[in-house]
Amino acid sequence: MNQAVTDSILDRSKDTKATDDAQIAKLKSEIETIRSLVKELKQQTENGDAEKIKACADQIAQAWETMKDKVNAAYPDMTDFLQKKIDSLNALQTSDPFDSEAMLQLDYELYQAFRQLSDKAGD
Repeated sequence: MNQAVTDSILDRSKDTKATDDAQIAKLKSEIETIRSLVKELKQQTENGDAEKIKACADQIAQAWETMKDKVNAAYPDMTDFLQKKIDSLNALQTSDPFDSEAMLQLDYELYQAFRQLSDKAGD
C-alpha cells in the first residue's frame, strides 16, 4: 500500500481566513482612527486655529497613506474616491486665504466617505 498522498493534512484555508480577518480588523481600526481625526479637523476648523488645522490635516493624510494599500486590496472601488478627497484636503489646507466653509464641507465629505468605507468593512 504505497499510495501517494494527494492531500495535505494541513488545512490552510482557515489560516488564510484568519489572516484576512486580522487584516480586516486592522483596517477597521485604521478607519476608526482616521474618522476620529476627521472629527477633530471639524473642531479645529470651527475654532479657526490654522496651525492645528494643518497638523490635523497632515495626520489624516499620513493615516491615509498608511492604509491606502489595504483599502486598495480590499475595496479597490473606494481608493480613487478617497484619494481625491485627501488631495482636496492637502490643497485646501495650504490655500491662502484659508476657506473655513470649504474645509467644513470637505470635512463632511471625508467623514461620509470613511463612514462608507467602514460600512463596507462591516462595522
